[in-house]
Amino acid sequence: MTGASVIAAAWPEWEVVRDIGEGTFGAVFEVRRRDVAGFTAAVKIIPVPTDRGDIEALRADGFREEEIEEYLGRLAEDWLGEIQIMKRYQGTSHFVSIEDCRILPRTDGIPGRWILIRMEMLKSLNEYLSDKTLTEVEVTDLGLQLCAALSVCHADGVLHRDIKPGNIFVNDRLRSGVVYKLGDFGASRKMEYTTGSQSVKGALAYMAPEVIQKQRYDRRADIYSLGLTMYRLLNGSRLPFLPARNLFTHEDHAVAMRMRLMGTPLPDAADASEAMNRVLRKACAADPEERYPSADAFAEALREVQRGPAPKRERKDGRKNRLRIAAACAAVVLLGAAAWLIARPSCGGPRKGEQRTPPPMLVVFDRRTKP
Repeated sequence: MTGASVIAAAWPEWEVVRDIGEGTFGAVFEVRRRDVAGFTAAVKIIPVPTDRGDIEALRADGFREEEIEEYLGRLAEDWLGEIQIMKRYQGTSHFVSIEDCRILPRTDGIPGRWILIRMEMLKSLNEYLSDKTLTEVEVTDLGLQLCAALSVCHADGVLHRDIKPGNIFVNDRLRSGVVYKLGDFGASRKMEYTTGSQSVKGALAYMAPEVIQKQRYDRRADIYSLGLTMYRLLNGSRLPFLPARNLFTHEDHAVAMRMRLMGTPLPDAADASEAMNRVLRKACAADPEERYPSADAFAEALREVQRGPAPKRERKDGRKNRLRIAAACAAVVLLGAAAWLIARPSCGGPRKGEQRTPPPMLVVFDRRTKP
């Protein structure tokens, strides 16, 4: 069964325009209303289970058909968590808006469900960057907007767990500027469940070391992933420790991952300022205790970069010298004015036969020189 037929079964008034691509857990399509011109949206289809092999594995483990059906029902309910999380932030800035959702029985010969999520149509960050490169100012703006999103969901006890360019979306059609939004909460879990017993989901390339190593983690794992995403945007689309070339081998990625897990400090991003590199190194510290404690703290550090360096304070001895010179100049002006007043004729001019006495010579010595 094709994606177009699944979508048509859920929403007959919508038709598929194009296949956008595969997400972490499902395929995404652009759709438009048949009856209303100009209305477009994106539909994500999540198959539960992902393939027939999952069913065969359950049968091999001794599950009966009714038990498999019950298990798949619980799995579908688990996936509804993504919809509930994203609908909770409906209309909130910097979150992808959910318009509708459906759960349908699979009709492709595999027991299970189709989960369909219809959401606002946006560009993915990867698509947006296909013909442009972001400056440090723009990357800082992206970071600030996504910190605002993380601050909201962290306060609600929700971790995203899968921040990467593919899960960041862009609305560049607004007069007020580019808006970045966080989407795809498919790997989200409540903070109270984030122990080593939880499965590792999401993109390993952007995951914090403690998540990969199945240690307990918290909101600082999201800060790490956002920092690493920003690092890549300012490093010629290269993650840290990868060689400066366009094609990378499996060994290149393995070495880079090993260096990250060992806690090697990030090298400078090629297109980042010294101040930004300091911020990204802290955000991506291997030890969570050395990272920014919250999205708000990360945002404040980014605003410091945005404001630029503070003016340098003058050295005390330099300021004293300037004050001394200014005082000497003022003294010269005052003494000159006094000399002019002494030499000035009285009203009506000099009397007949009276001889003008020249004013005394005034000499001003600088204290630093001898007369």
